[in-house]
Amino acid sequence: GGASEVLARHGLSLHAVFRLNDLLDFWVDRGLLERVQAEHVRRELRLNE
Repeated sequence: GGASEVLARHGLSLHAVFRLNDLLDFWVDRGLLERVQAEHVRRELRLNE
C-alpha cells in the first residue's frame, strides 16, 4: 500500500520499486525488504511454472 501503490499507478513495476528501495535502504529495514523480495520471487516462480 501507500507509496508503492502510487508508484505502480505511474507505471513502475514491483522490480523498479524494489530497486528504488535499494537506493533508500539507509531507512529501510534490510531484513524486511529481503523477505518481501524473496516472497515476491517465490510467487513469480510459482506463477511461471
